[in-house]
Amino acid sequence: MPQIVRDNQALLHIAGARATQSQYLMDGFEVGDPVSGALTIPIIVDALRTAEVETGRFGAKFAHPGAGILKFETPEGDDHWRFNCTTFIPGLRSDQGVRLWKLLSADHIFGAAGRGKTLVSAVVQASITR
Repeated sequence: MPQIVRDNQALLHIAGARATQSQYLMDGFEVGDPVSGALTIPIIVDALRTAEVETGRFGAKFAHPGAGILKFETPEGDDHWRFNCTTFIPGLRSDQGVRLWKLLSADHIFGAAGRGKTLVSAVVQASITR
């Protein structure tokens, strides 16, 4: 994403600021660490609808934006079940014979528990490295 850099500790820096000088929102709720302000939850890209970066001037609706705001939006649910599977081509090694080396898969399931009932969303991400 533009204006975002990830450091060697996997912390995000928006517009050149410290990781603790930004606000992180998911569906309008703050998801940053309340003590340090850094983004500490794992974000699975397949579970997002949009990701937006705001830098510059902010309105009073944001509690403590600092250098920037990173907003994540998840898909809205309805009464239909949907399945999404992303499987990357596995890596193969040929030293000591051909064998599987790396495989990454992300599966997303979402829908309603019944007509007009609670929405359910689940994302499973698996990685195998040998």
